[in-house]
Amino acid sequence: MANNPDIGRLTLRDDDEVQRLFETPVKNEADRISTHASQHKYNSAATEQRHAPQPVPASHSASSIASHDERLRAELEQLRSINGTLEGLNLSLTKSKTNLQTMQGNMNSTKALLKTWSRILSQAEHNQRLLLDPHWQGATKDVEDIQNEELQQQQEAERIAHEETRRKERS
Repeated sequence: MANNPDIGRLTLRDDDEVQRLFETPVKNEADRISTHASQHKYNSAATEQRHAPQPVPASHSASSIASHDERLRAELEQLRSINGTLEGLNLSLTKSKTNLQTMQGNMNSTKALLKTWSRILSQAEHNQRLLLDPHWQGATKDVEDIQNEELQQQQEAERIAHEETRRKERS
């Protein structure tokens, strides 16, 4: 079914507008621009008149004023309802923000726990390899090997320093 326009809402603004419908077409560009400017001026004035607050004429009855007040009160109630809904939405968003911050804190804690657990598993795997290695001679032997290696590095550094001093003396 086609959309039918609301015929009751179609109206002409005044007699001048009707009169312009029957004018002859514009003959040249200058006349067209002049006509367009005067129409724009007329339309702007008509728009301003339509949107300007209209005083209530004395001829209006008390019942029409009362119905106007009732419409305003109904609109006020609708606005209050919308405000209530928006306040509820704002509270929900605030609570969601708090919940997201709590979730972020929990995720950071979980991340720290996972890192710790990963280090524990890594150390356990290292210990298992050492215990299962047939060539491993224990922690005491490892400490001795480390000390011997440090001693060898120190002796090598002293030897290099001693050779440097000898070269300087020869030169």
